Amino acid sequence: MPPPWLLVNGAGGGVGGFTVQLAKEAGAIVIATASPRSTDTVRAFGADHIVDYTATTIAEAVKDPVDVVVNLVAGSREDTEALLDVTKPGGVLVSATSPGGEFPERDATVIFFSVRSDPVQLAHIVDRVEAGHVRLDISDRCPLADARLVHEQSEAGAIRGRVLLIPER
Repeated sequence: MPPPWLLVNGAGGGVGGFTVQLAKEAGAIVIATASPRSTDTVRAFGADHIVDYTATTIAEAVKDPVDVVVNLVAGSREDTEALLDVTKPGGVLVSATSPGGEFPERDATVIFFSVRSDPVQLAHIVDRVEAGHVRLDISDRCPLADARLVHEQSEAGAIRGRVLLIPER
């Protein structure tokens, strides 16, 4: 059986980076959307193909429908429909964002979910990070006193990756 093809929409973010790595570990062929500033990181995480969403649409870049789409980008119902257009009949679209509504006219399973913190799952992820099986995209470390500045920079789109806030002793 050939490996599944998976599209990660929003691969340049923190959850997207984990998704790419875990999908590759599971044997999937991964197509990832990312901006040019995230391309190197997403490629290092294992993406087989990268779509620069600032230069092209997913529909233009993904010619053959994929088995699974993981959507991590907020959007409209039309955006969800565009992702369904690149999902194989019988495929699955999993979205962490919810434009609401049903898609009964589509031959795909559509799952909208909200993140739920599960201590056992989080401990498993920590173990995988500590063992070097999953990497983090940490761009900087700053004192906790700089949290407001870091938040403002993040909102302005000036931060690539994650910033660790370190408590002062």
